[in-house]
Amino acid sequence: MLTEINLGGIFVATFAWHLALALPVFFALRWLLTRLGLLPRLWYLALSEVALFVLVLFLTFPLVPQ
Repeated sequence: MLTEINLGGIFVATFAWHLALALPVFFALRWLLTRLGLLPRLWYLALSEVALFVLVLFLTFPLVPQ
């Protein structure tokens, strides 16, 4: 069931909360993998970054109340 979260009288879709949680985690993981030298070794860099973001986004779903 799709619901919104009331934020001071403004209804915000829960997917926006998922994105807000996933983006900083994704950027931190991307930075860490680049510093370790693992990310540049991948053949399809853009595809692996999208897969990493989707994974992080999927992991935020249990954190945001429905």
